[in-house]
Order: sequence, then C-alpha cells, then structure tokens
Amino acid sequence: MKRALVVGILAACSSPAHDVAAPDAPFVRPDAPVVLADAAPPAPLAIHALGVEGFWFQWGHEAVLTAPLYTRQDGFDVTISTPITRDDAAIDTGLAGEPLDELRAIVSGHAHYDHFIDVPHILAIAPNARAYTNQTGRHILAALAPDRSGCTSAAAQPTIDRTRVIAMDDALASHTDYTNCPDQRPDGAPLEGTWLEISPHIRLEAFCSMHPAQ
Repeated sequence: MKRALVVGILAACSSPAHDVAAPDAPFVRPDAPVVLADAAPPAPLAIHALGVEGFWFQWGHEAVLTAPLYTRQDGFDVTISTPITRDDAAIDTGLAGEPLDELRAIVSGHAHYDHFIDVPHILAIAPNARAYTNQTGRHILAALAPDRSGCTSAAAQPTIDRTRVIAMDDALASHTDYTNCPDQRPDGAPLEGTWLEISPHIRLEAFCSMHPAQ
C-alpha cells in the first residue's frame, strides 16, 4: 500500500479591529489582513525540482523535501537483480547548494528502494530533519538505530536515531486518512486523518492509496 503525503506550508495573518467607518469612508472587509506601510513582504515559497521524485519546498528558513532518487542501477544490474549500493557522492552533488541545516522533513509515501534508498544519507547530512514515511520505512531504518537489539553484526552507517523516523500510519498515532481505502485501515486507527504539526509553519497529513501492480 502506498501512502501519499500532502505537505501544507502555512503563513498566519491577523485581522483588523471592527471599527465603525464614517458614511463616506471606503468599505473595508472585516477579515481583510492588516497591511503595515513598513511591513516586510511575506517570504515566497520556493520550489526546487531536484530530479526523479525530489522536490525541495523552502519557506523562510524551513524546508521540506520529497525523497529524491540519485542512486542509479543500469539495465543489466536491474535485470539480474544485483545488490544495489547507495551512491552518497551523487546525493551530495544533487543536494549541493540547498541549506541542509534548514531541512525539517523528508517525505516518502512508501519504502520501496526507488523512494527510500537515499533517505539515510540525507538524514545524516541534514541534522535537523526527520523522515516521515510508513511503518515499513520505520522498520527498515530501525536497522540503523544505535540501540538496535538482537543483532550480532555491527550497525550499518549512518546510524539513525529512532526518534528521527515517523510512521504516519502508526495505528496508535495515526495521521493517515483512510477514506479512499477503508479496507486498508489497521485496527485501532481512525478512518479520517489528522494533521501532524512539524513546526509553526509546516504540517503533514497522509492519504491512503493503493500502489499500482508491478
């Protein structure tokens, strides 16, 4: 099942007091925002296309990234299913110039490798970011947790703290809306989704949808 995550970036505005206008005064809508003569214009929303699946949304000093795919396999390796190794150099090149310290959220609707393989390295180079994905993605990245248990081999690199990976479809803390596919709703999860506030200006909500047959 694929869960598509919708990103909302919000800016607040205030409303003026409801003063009584003189009969010949121009009409002003009661809910019109206050515009101060010396007020700075609001920051624009900048969107950078970073290649396959990757979009960088920047508002002020906060950013959201839909998980990009810089790691590539050639046709021969895909055909014979050889192991794929994450291309950290390609990721660094692809994200060069982006303010990684301002990245707050990396969004991946599901955890197939073509959506998820580059996420661990991005988390390593973006220290203030968290990954927002599904439970499968959280389980995959648990293998990189520094406190993983029951494993005899050393943890792969980079290590990712469990608190930096959020499952939007966790039934105990669900932020996924199952209205479009109620039969996929896990026991204990509400049917309707709720927003998850990332910061005062960013919030996320997931919507259930089915992955095409492959």
